[in-house]
Amino acid sequence: MSELREPYWHDEHAALYHGDAREVLAEMDEGSVDCIVTSPPYWGLRHYCEGQYGQEPTPEAYVEPGRRSAAT
Repeated sequence: MSELREPYWHDEHAALYHGDAREVLAEMDEGSVDCIVTSPPYWGLRHYCEGQYGQEPTPEAYVEPGRRSAAT
C-alpha cells in the first residue's frame, strides 16, 4: 500500500479524495471506506487519456474493475 494522498476536502465527519478510484482505493487501509461515489466514463464513449477506464475492448472487461472495487 502506498501513502494516502491529501484529501480534496474534509471535515470532522468525512473526507473527499480526487483521482482514479482504483488508485485512491489502493492507498486506503482495508475496511476504512464506508461509501464510494464515482463517475466512470461510459464504455467507449469518452477518451481523456491513454490507459483510462472506459477504453476496454469489451463491455465485460469494462465492468470487471468496478466489480472488483465494489467487492473489496
